[in-house]
This record gives sequence, structure tokens and C-alpha cells, in this order.
Amino acid sequence: AVVSTQSTSTSYSITSSNFAYTTAPYAGTACLQIVIGSYGGLQLHRVIPFAWSGVFTTLNFYAKASSSYSSLSVTIQNTGGTAPTPVTFSVGTSWQSYSFPLGPGGLNAPANIGDTNQILIKNNAGSASPTLYFDNIQFGLPTDWYTFVVNVNISYFINFQPSSASTPSGYLADSGSAYATQGGVQYGWLTANSGTFQRGANSDVRYDTGIAVGSN
Repeated sequence: AVVSTQSTSTSYSITSSNFAYTTAPYAGTACLQIVIGSYGGLQLHRVIPFAWSGVFTTLNFYAKASSSYSSLSVTIQNTGGTAPTPVTFSVGTSWQSYSFPLGPGGLNAPANIGDTNQILIKNNAGSASPTLYFDNIQFGLPTDWYTFVVNVNISYFINFQPSSASTPSGYLADSGSAYATQGGVQYGWLTANSGTFQRGANSDVRYDTGIAVGSN
């Protein structure tokens, strides 16, 4: 999304803004520093509208202020009809995360955001805000989108040995157990194999133990 400063009236402008403020951002190297004049705001918009339903679920950001402030809200501006009731929020002097649902019960955003349908973080007071800081402004994905499988090639060293033998350092022991989670790793035999042995001929247990391979 394009981020811009927006005042609801030419008489109530943004007092100051710095879109690359580098002192103590929440993350990365810079954040947005802004002082919002009375009834002014920070507008989130893009020229080409996009349909958010089924793709994004929330508007998320981090915010703090030079002094605690409770006269802020998030709303939809210029919807061409009656705007939804603003959702108010307060900021403290430390970074805090905020998340506002885009749908019913939250911002009640129209089907398309952009062009004339714009998200507005607004100062509702008749005087300028303290210095405000915003970072990581983004639309959030559904929680289930974060459920995924990562395939990583990891090598494990397995030593075939009786359960009574000491396990070599850096190895997992295979004592013929059926397939199951062992030592946090899933491995084993189709059915339990009792054919482990230790010869007692080599001081290095890796070369002294083994398992008889049959139909398992």
C-alpha cells in the first residue's frame, strides 16, 4: 500500500512527518515519525483498488508516542456513503502491536480498498498529537496461511546395537524397535527386530555392534 499524510481539512494540516526516522525503529532501520494536527490523519491507500476478502484479514502495525495518547482511531474514509464507526485506540511510550479486523466487527471495510476507499489513522482531538511513531504497517494474512511444511535435508547417524550398549557420541541408537519417534526422530523397523548383537571384539562400539537383517 502507498502511505501518505492526509488532513480532513486544509485548516488542520500535518504538523511534521519523517518517513525515514532512523532512531530506535521497532524493526529494520527506519520507521515513520509524525505529528498529526487537529483532526488530521495518516492515510493508507493505493491508486488501484484491490479486493482484500479471502486474501487479507487484518490491518496490523506497531505504534508508540512521545507521551501517552488516547485520541486516535482507525476508520474508512471516502466510501461514497456512510463511513463505518471509527475504531479508537490508545498509544503508550513503548512499541505496541495493533491489529484491526478488516471485516464485520472491525473496520467493516468495503470489498475493495484503494482509490476512494482509504484506511485512515486519525487524530480525533482539536489539538495536535504528540510525536507518533509507526512501523511495520501491513495487511495480515489468515492464521491458517502460516501453517506450512518445510522439507529440509538433515542427516542422522544411526548405530545398530543392543539397548544395553552405550550409544556413540553423535549417533542415535537403533536397537530393533518398531517404527516410532525415538529421541525426537521417527525411525525404526516395520516390525520389531530382536537380532541386535555386540561381539566384544572392538573398543569402538560403532564397529562392535550390529543387527541381523531378515525380513524386517
